[in-house]
Amino acid sequence: MNAPPVVSFTSQYGVQEPTRLPNVLNAYDYATLYNEALRNDGRAPLYSDTELEAYRTHSDPFRYPDVNWYDQAVKRSTPFARFNLNMHGGTQKASYFASLSYLDQAGIFKTDGSNTYNTNANFRRFNLTAGLDIQLDRDTEVGLNVLGNLGNTQEPGALTSMLFSNMAGTPPNAYPIFNPDGSLGGNSDYRNNIFAQLNRSGYRTGSTRNIAVDGRVKRYLPFITKGLYAAANVSFFSSYYENVNFSKNFPVFKMDIGSAGDTTYQKFGDISAQQKNPDVTLVNRQFFTQFMLGYDKTVGHHNISGLVLAHRDQVTNGMELPSEMWQFGARGDYNWKEQIYVQLNAMWASYNYLPAVTRRVFLPSASIAWDVMKSRWAENGSVLSQLKPRVSYGLTANANAGYFAYNQSYVTTGGYTFGNSPVGSGGVTEGSLANPRRDWEIGRKLNVGIDGSFFNDHLQVGGDYFVHRFVDLIQLPGTSSGMLGNTWPPMNLGRNEYRGFEVYAGYRNKVGALHYNIIANLYSEQSKVLFQDEIARPHAWLERTGKPVNAMFGYEATGFMTEKDITDKTPSVTGYTPVPGDLKFKDQNNDGLIDADDQVQIDRLKPVYYYGVTLGLAWKGFDLNAVLYGTQNRTLNMGRGTYWEFQGLGSPVFGHHFTRWTPATAATADYPRLSAGANPNNHTASSFWIKNGDYIRLKNLQFGYTFTQSWLQSVKLKEVRLFVTGYNLLTSTKLKDFDPESYGMGYPNMRVFNAGLNIKF
Repeated sequence: MNAPPVVSFTSQYGVQEPTRLPNVLNAYDYATLYNEALRNDGRAPLYSDTELEAYRTHSDPFRYPDVNWYDQAVKRSTPFARFNLNMHGGTQKASYFASLSYLDQAGIFKTDGSNTYNTNANFRRFNLTAGLDIQLDRDTEVGLNVLGNLGNTQEPGALTSMLFSNMAGTPPNAYPIFNPDGSLGGNSDYRNNIFAQLNRSGYRTGSTRNIAVDGRVKRYLPFITKGLYAAANVSFFSSYYENVNFSKNFPVFKMDIGSAGDTTYQKFGDISAQQKNPDVTLVNRQFFTQFMLGYDKTVGHHNISGLVLAHRDQVTNGMELPSEMWQFGARGDYNWKEQIYVQLNAMWASYNYLPAVTRRVFLPSASIAWDVMKSRWAENGSVLSQLKPRVSYGLTANANAGYFAYNQSYVTTGGYTFGNSPVGSGGVTEGSLANPRRDWEIGRKLNVGIDGSFFNDHLQVGGDYFVHRFVDLIQLPGTSSGMLGNTWPPMNLGRNEYRGFEVYAGYRNKVGALHYNIIANLYSEQSKVLFQDEIARPHAWLERTGKPVNAMFGYEATGFMTEKDITDKTPSVTGYTPVPGDLKFKDQNNDGLIDADDQVQIDRLKPVYYYGVTLGLAWKGFDLNAVLYGTQNRTLNMGRGTYWEFQGLGSPVFGHHFTRWTPATAATADYPRLSAGANPNNHTASSFWIKNGDYIRLKNLQFGYTFTQSWLQSVKLKEVRLFVTGYNLLTSTKLKDFDPESYGMGYPNMRVFNAGLNIKF
């Protein structure tokens, strides 16, 4: 039977905007709080009342600038477009499909248009996918898939990441964008004028070229025995990335007004010729081959299938020697009356980056399932439609081999000495010690699950509980001695455990012409370090063993220091003299000191839950779909320089700094007293900086209408659909000033609105 070609074209156009940008305070608030921080540290204020008034009134924007760099450099919205063309069809002997797509995403920066080239952070990508399946004869099938994509990026010569870093680290009063004479503002501390980095630093381009080709053939062998077949798969993948640097430097100028009112400019930096430096930053290739011999047989109520396979996966990254993974496996499946299902697996793997003595590993696994409702005594009723419990257990392995880390390496040095005299201009020294017995990391995984449906499959429920234990994890030994004179190699020492569950429930039905469905899922996972080669610790709360994997440790904050705490000599960080408004920490061992022995686990104290809900409605051509998801008991570590006040050269201050401790706000403050620079007490790892990261987000909302077939026949179309979509539309979170999924100071998370048209011919 022939399948006539079906062509589908989809066009989308939309705008995207940051979900949230940092709430940077203005120059007057910055200077006011900076004076406060200096006073708190027992130092003289930097800004006079006259200067503060100038910042407040903007009376002299060149000498007293007030620049919100996010407003100056980041657009509130930017467009994007996406187009997709699909085609599929075929005959009884052959079927085919092809897809071509194009994405054009405009940059988020504000550029002044003064260049003949674009300095924005743009992204464009072409994707091509095509496939062909052919039935050569009754017993032979062949197939071929091709995938390729071309990606082109462009960004300012100063780099997108550097621009966001500088926006997060430049106070609003650091310098004006331009001086009165039109030159770029700056000074000895701030030589990278952000406007100039965006518009005067040249640009960079990046090109990505990926191609993947895979072919397959399957041949049934009835002349040997019915049910026997052989198959082979071959695939090739290549990735290439090139960056071309067209950047250049620029000078900045600091305006100085002398006592006589004369204006001079001090120059910092020089203009440079524009570079043209191509750099191939990534080249890799992957060649995969697989051969299989399978057998399927049914004898009465017994259904048997078996498979043996071998595959080789070779990956070459840049100039490194190729890595080769060989795997030989066997699988056997058995089911009785489609009621009891049993599967046995065995896999032997070998990886050339591991030493010969540990290069091979054996990985067995097994699973069993029972379709209860197909049993003789269980009859399908109006309530219970399906019930299938299942359990599986098996071993997995992760090489984590490094780059031939079992071989001792040697590195060149600048020279060496004989006695007290330098000899020669270069030498060779031993690198980090090799581990000649570096081995696989092994996972032992147990999964127990059940799936069921009720009311003629309208209600579907299910869940899984898992226990995954990982042994022989690569770690640095913690009890090694520094007297060795070299760096100890990573060893297979660690043991971790992960326990968790995932449950889901879905309901679908219709009322007249209204079709609806809802699916909800809940996932949680808890980890524990079963063994870590750690140093002997004097208290149980200091031990990493028994705690969550990668748990963070710090002091337990109990509030802010008061005058009474100072009088009572409440313990404080060793070597620091506290004052009211400083963070107060719990003395865990009651020795009157706050030191390393008082650090405890400060994050992931409760199980973290991830949940999601998917909703769908359809009525007479209209459809509405929504996806919500969120977390509970999620914590974020905000203890870093971009969250703290006045780090580095000054850095901006943000909205959450307004809630700092002062004598007037002592009862309501939720941020410690301000300091001008790093504070060894307040700016140290503690539970105070562990913030609530819970959120619920409307991730996706789409509304569409599909025109009826009868209306389309007159214009010879199969289907026309109009739709509008929004991503990251609404978010509920207690996190201040930051997006809960993008809480750093880099490229922001985006909210997207788009409209689209899909036509099928």
